[in-house]
Amino acid sequence: MSETSSEASWDASDHSRRRAAALKSIDSGQHADQRNQFWVSYLKRRRRMHTAAHELYARLTNVIMLPTLLLSAAASVLSIMLKSWQYGPYIVASMSATSTFLIGVQQHLKVEAKAESYKISAHRFDQLVTEAISRSIITGINVRDVSEWEKELHRIAEANQFVMPSSIRRKCAAHSLTHH
Repeated sequence: MSETSSEASWDASDHSRRRAAALKSIDSGQHADQRNQFWVSYLKRRRRMHTAAHELYARLTNVIMLPTLLLSAAASVLSIMLKSWQYGPYIVASMSATSTFLIGVQQHLKVEAKAESYKISAHRFDQLVTEAISRSIITGINVRDVSEWEKELHRIAEANQFVMPSSIRRKCAAHSLTHH
């Protein structure tokens, strides 16, 4: 099984387990505070994961693009300064080729697209967390709320086709285990 499909199945099975537990808690009439806390913490964890992924890919974008910009600017200036030097054109060409290579790496890895996609997903999870907190305070979370949130979770998953980095999943899973 490829890493992508195993990661996707992990995420789907995690969601299925949480859904079953949540529906069981609603059906069995467990204390409403536990149900509310469960959904709020689940949505916060997902928001935390997507925020961390956005930050990772935004940093990676900067790590790739800043040297690229510096190389491009230096190549432009040095092309004039080194014009008469024997190896000048080779130095400038090497700098330009390195800059082009870095841009190609960034495009191939879809770094900027991932950063933006995770930013949008994190924002949508933030909206769900806000809604869950307000519902849990005002009326309590009911089956209809859970059903609506599951639909929204599915829409978020469809919109963000990138696989969550395993390091972030592990870090967030460890964080949720130590804080519960």
